[in-house]
Formats: sequence, structure tokens, C-alpha cells
Amino acid sequence: MTLALVTMFASAQIMVITTVEQPADDAEWEMSNFTDNLGVGYQLNEKVTIGAVKNGEDYDLWGRYQLKMGYLSVQAPMEEMTDNLNVGVGYSLKV
Repeated sequence: MTLALVTMFASAQIMVITTVEQPADDAEWEMSNFTDNLGVGYQLNEKVTIGAVKNGEDYDLWGRYQLKMGYLSVQAPMEEMTDNLNVGVGYSLKV
């Protein structure tokens, strides 16, 4: 029943993101390389997405603005946001 209720509220507006980290020298790939920076976002409209992502032990806020063929992204920690603000540009295509 819980699964049925969750699927009613989940929709295309929810986005799951991660950053894949390459292992250090002589280290093997582990699941933590994919899950250490796992985050979730909510698409407010066709252009704007906001969310939170795990960054080590803390959580960062992130946002994304969709352009024609790419996007602008911003990630900042909850504390001292302006000092540690990361801005990026990405390219996206429909599959």
C-alpha cells in the first residue's frame, strides 16, 4: 500500500542526481564512489530545479536553470554560502 501511495505523489518533477568520483591510485571501484554525493531535486517549472545533495557529512543546496541545449547549475553549502559557491555549465540532450 505504501508503494502505491508513493507512486501517486512521485512524478517527473522529482530528480535524483549524483557525482561519480574516480577511485584513488590502486583503489577499486566501490558503491560509495556513486553514493557519497547523492542528492534529490524538485523541478519547479520547465526551467528551474532546486534540491539538496549530500556532501560528505553535510548537505548542500543546489539549483539548476535549463537553457535551450544545456543548463546552468549552482551548488552551495548550508553555511557560508557565498564563500563556497560552485557554478557550472552543462550540456543535455533528450534520449
